[in-house]
Amino acid sequence: MAKALLTPREVDFPRWYQDVIAKAELAENGPARGSMVIRPTGYALWERIQRELDDRIKAAGAANAYFPLLIPESYMRREAEHVEGFSPELAVVTIGGGKQLEEPLVIRPTSETVIGEFKQLHPAVTVKYVGIGSARGLEDFSNGLVDFAGVDTPSAPDVATAAKGGAYLYFPMVVAPIAVAFNLSGIHDLRLSADTLARIFQGDITFWDAFEIQSENPDVRLPS
Repeated sequence: MAKALLTPREVDFPRWYQDVIAKAELAENGPARGSMVIRPTGYALWERIQRELDDRIKAAGAANAYFPLLIPESYMRREAEHVEGFSPELAVVTIGGGKQLEEPLVIRPTSETVIGEFKQLHPAVTVKYVGIGSARGLEDFSNGLVDFAGVDTPSAPDVATAAKGGAYLYFPMVVAPIAVAFNLSGIHDLRLSADTLARIFQGDITFWDAFEIQSENPDVRLPS
């Protein structure tokens, strides 16, 4: 029997999604860990999605704005003071132009502090972005409180929460891996395949010394 080119979507939706990206040559791993190269076909798809969303946003009477990718580290601390349990894990820039920066900069394109200051400086402008997290965003979308929402996991149409008022459109906005952090005393490096990561996030793997993790890290002594 010939082996299927793609994992059946109804069997493993995240694995099917990764298979599509790989087989269609939409993207591939980049030189830096956690980065990806979006190939021409993948970028063409993104451009079409972007145009469709842009038309819908403008049809709703809104306009686009762009906020800085980098913000001062002090802004990040201010945001942390207002969110209980907030513990950011962000990339930090400490050198610019060959010199040490007076204040480090962190990558935070959705900074509530920057957006809040902009709203104070321009009270006549209404900013619709609300940084409340994907779970709350999906809940508000389902209840008809917002027109757009973003989630950080692939959502199959047959299992995603249906929006009040009828049908909705799901657009995959990002083709990229996520960064995985772990906290194991004395262990500084782990190898985790895409299949293993998917099973961890699906809740199928719940122990460090699971066969899948141990087999990919034979020289590492993992706790149970």
